[in-house]
Amino acid sequence: MRPQDIRNLRLCDIDRTGDVWVYRPFTHKTEHKDKSRLVAIGYRAQAILTPCLFDKAETPEAFVFSPRDAVRDQKIAKRRQRKFFNKQGRVQPSQRNRAKPNAERKPGEQYTKDSLNRAVARACERAGIAHWTPNQLRHSAGTEIRNRFGLEAAQAVLGHAHAKTTEIYAEVDFEKAAKVAREIG
Repeated sequence: MRPQDIRNLRLCDIDRTGDVWVYRPFTHKTEHKDKSRLVAIGYRAQAILTPCLFDKAETPEAFVFSPRDAVRDQKIAKRRQRKFFNKQGRVQPSQRNRAKPNAERKPGEQYTKDSLNRAVARACERAGIAHWTPNQLRHSAGTEIRNRFGLEAAQAVLGHAHAKTTEIYAEVDFEKAAKVAREIG
């Protein structure tokens, strides 16, 4: 999916009746051309999404990935890791909510392009790995799908109308060139 499709993911837009779920984004890049967008979600992606979808069962029109939810989950995790409590096993009243009102902008319901990129950059930094962007994941997936299943499959998964776009997007596998070089000499 494009990062835009991930940011717009809502429970109400996913048909979970079959073994492969079908995601129909309510808005997408080519909607102005009267094209529909369908995204197939396989078993591995379903396993990742399922815990996120449980939280959205009561509000199916809410975005699955929300900065507001992420901040709430971070605060809950910090509280659970707290080492000092009072005699009743609770946090002291003065320590319950130390957030300063209006000190910073509150997180929104949906990630923007920039907030998603910032979140990924922070996660990379915390994990101690090289920085990457959501579009690089799409590019890598397109390359892998093209190598394993061919150009037409990559075109279908990436949602491209023309194979020429997919040819540009998905890199050619160098291993194929090396194999030819080994055989020809």
